[in-house]
Amino acid sequence: MGGHEQAMAFPGGVGLTALMAALDRSAESNRNDRLFEDRLAQQSRITLVKLAKVAGLISTHSPDISAFIRDTVLLRTYYFDRELLDAARHGCVQVVLLGSGLDSRAFRLLWPENIELFEVDRADVFALKDHIIDETESAPACTRIPVWADLRGDWLGALRAAGFNPWRRTVWLLEGLLPHLNQAESDRLMGAINAMSVKGSRLLLDHFGAALEENAGYSEVVDVFSDAGILLRLASREPEPWLAKYGWTAESVDLRKLIREAGRRVSSLLDPHTVHECRNWWMVRATR
Repeated sequence: MGGHEQAMAFPGGVGLTALMAALDRSAESNRNDRLFEDRLAQQSRITLVKLAKVAGLISTHSPDISAFIRDTVLLRTYYFDRELLDAARHGCVQVVLLGSGLDSRAFRLLWPENIELFEVDRADVFALKDHIIDETESAPACTRIPVWADLRGDWLGALRAAGFNPWRRTVWLLEGLLPHLNQAESDRLMGAINAMSVKGSRLLLDHFGAALEENAGYSEVVDVFSDAGILLRLASREPEPWLAKYGWTAESVDLRKLIREAGRRVSSLLDPHTVHECRNWWMVRATR
């Protein structure tokens, strides 16, 4: 790597998932039948690949495991893009991305006027992201507000200090976040979100279902992440009753329908003939 890349920090631990997801979004953006276009990831792909190699993320695990990791990124990006814009068009004037990573929605989605988008993540993740934004000379399509905070610390205080108004409708996105938290941490996170959410706010999240534990292929997924220093957890509760306890009306996405709509073949771990019944992986939209 050249001197410019050597001086650039890249995130460790869970922060490495930001690199993995950005690489998958970059590859998808180059397809003629792409589900979305992420120009920030496309334009910074050389940098991302170099950093991924240094971090040991370019591995030789099985094609099906690669497909599972890729497909969850692509399907959730495709679905959450649509849901975020719908929420913004129906009164949620604040968007909060928790554990935002290298998310580029502030730059690539066609937001309504007066949207404030808060990205919450660690300083090392933002250091890499700032480099990529400068490198690609990208400009946001809304009011973008980075919030440097660890979600295990006082991120609420940092969010309020950045200008977040708890009396305004908000759409919260927990994309790829819950699999890295235990149940107690997930409950604390929901309690904090509740304290900052007025009636009419929305919530979007995804998680791996407990049924995956019975799938032999999932153990390889766990090993892949473990080798990168990342711990994966399965959901210990079904999403609808868990969120109802906090006053949210939740609806899980029919993944079979979403996969058909996307028009893609997917990993056997997300097989459209079994995923709805087994709930290997679920995505949820909820309203307060």
